[in-house]
Amino acid sequence: MALTLIVDGLKDEHAQLEKSGLNPGDVEPAPSVNLVRLRDLDGNLVVLVQPGKVLNIIRKNK
Repeated sequence: MALTLIVDGLKDEHAQLEKSGLNPGDVEPAPSVNLVRLRDLDGNLVVLVQPGKVLNIIRKNK
């Protein structure tokens, strides 16, 4: 199962997810949206999407 949520403030949502220990993926740029993918506690895919271009893309240190 997958769930897609449209959000405002994707960077803030990403930071909140990290603080909560949910281990979101990187903010991924796409042509007309930016998104973050993560798995919920049951293993379902959750995708947060912000329409438009997001500046200052967040990438985890690898």
